[in-house]
Amino acid sequence: MEKRTTIDRRSRKLPPLKYLLFGGRRKTIRRSENKTNVFYLDTYTSRTFIIILIIFILSIVDGFLTLHLADRGATEVNPIMAFFIQFGIYPFVFAKLALTFIGLICLLILNSLYLKSLRTYVKNLYSVFIGLYSVAIIWQIYIKFY
Repeated sequence: MEKRTTIDRRSRKLPPLKYLLFGGRRKTIRRSENKTNVFYLDTYTSRTFIIILIIFILSIVDGFLTLHLADRGATEVNPIMAFFIQFGIYPFVFAKLALTFIGLICLLILNSLYLKSLRTYVKNLYSVFIGLYSVAIIWQIYIKFY
């Protein structure tokens, strides 16, 4: 016999907004049956924050190197950013920062999502993004000096 008088809080897919804005206590996935489901955390480690910050900084460096090279005659390969760069520096920088920020927020929210096709969690892809940005920055520096 069910003794609860209210709706089970665990039946919600998303945590209440107050936990996302002001912090909660859910740091990890504790139950093994939840490890392959979509599960949202409301508290993140300082390591995760630092990794997100590194990706954001690498994106900013990539954007400014792109602007520098575009000023010297190079063309932007990314079609989305190429669209914004034709309107000038400020629309490009705004779009670069906004798209990066939105993408990182999505990655953070889906941090503990298990990707069955890749057999890994989203949080394990952070190093891939750092690697891709690093390769792009190294390539841009190489183009600038050679």
